[in-house]
Formats: sequence, structure tokens, C-alpha cells
Amino acid sequence: MTNKQTFFKTSLISKQCPCCRRKFIPRTRNQKYCSSKKCQIKRKRFNRRTWRRNPENQKFIRAQQRRWRRNHPGYMNIWREEHPKSVSHNCKQTKVRMRRKRRSELFEKSNSSILQAIGNKGDVFINLHATFILMRLKRGHSLSKAWRSRYACQRIRSGPVRLPQGRLYKVAGPL
Repeated sequence: MTNKQTFFKTSLISKQCPCCRRKFIPRTRNQKYCSSKKCQIKRKRFNRRTWRRNPENQKFIRAQQRRWRRNHPGYMNIWREEHPKSVSHNCKQTKVRMRRKRRSELFEKSNSSILQAIGNKGDVFINLHATFILMRLKRGHSLSKAWRSRYACQRIRSGPVRLPQGRLYKVAGPL
């Protein structure tokens, strides 16, 4: 060990590894993770993830993928023929994913329409995964009778009925 290395090692205070929480003496000033295999794998994974999030790098990755696909035409057709189980699994997963996407769009649409209908007269508690929507009125509202109804398919009628404020009411049935 040279004088420079010994001076550097003795002058540094030990650091704590963010992965395994053990104390270690860093070899350089910038070292954050200890040298254990598990911690180095975690560090590399984190660096790769942050690198991929950069928009400039995403453009580079897409261009690289396009170039590879252009140089290997017909690869995906051959792969699909060789892996029919994966293709059917992907098809099922796509159906589930699209169903979830459509449901969230319907959720956003119903959320905004309810907020427009009640204005600033109440709080709406909507859970995407639940099959119903809850609403708490700040004060009585002209649509209270309609919102109290059990099914969303019933016609909305305004009337003089006022519901007590601060309670939760079921305002929509299954989506």
C-alpha cells in the first residue's frame, strides 16, 4: 500500500451501506455501497433503472430496438410459432390490462360527472377497486334523493328531500 492509499484510508470515516446497513471503509470518496456481492447487484440495478428513466436514454433505447428489428425481420413470427404458450398467456394478460384501463377511464369519467353534479356541496369518496361509490354531503342537496337510490341506472329526479350532512351514501351500483 502506498502512502497516498494509507493516508486516504485513515482519513476517512466509515460509512453505512444503504443496502445491508453495515459499516464499511470506502475505497473512494464517492463509494456509497459496500463491496459485498448482494449490495453491488442492488447498486447496479438502481443505476440501470435511473439511466433508463432519462428521456434522452429512452430515445436511444428505442432507436436501438428499431435498428435490431429492422436487421432481424420475421424474428417475432418465428418466436411466436415456437412459443404458443407464451403467446396465449400474453393474449390473456393483454385482455386483463385493457379491461383495467377501460375501467379506470370509466372511473375517471364517473368521478368528474359526479363532481360536476354536486358542485361544491359535498365530498366524493370513490374507490376504483370497489363496486360502488360513496359520497358525503356537506349540506342538503337537491339531488340527494336520487343519489340515495340503490342503483345508478335509476332516473335522477331532483326534489326537496334533504339528507343529513356528514353521512356516507351509496350513490352508484356495480360498474
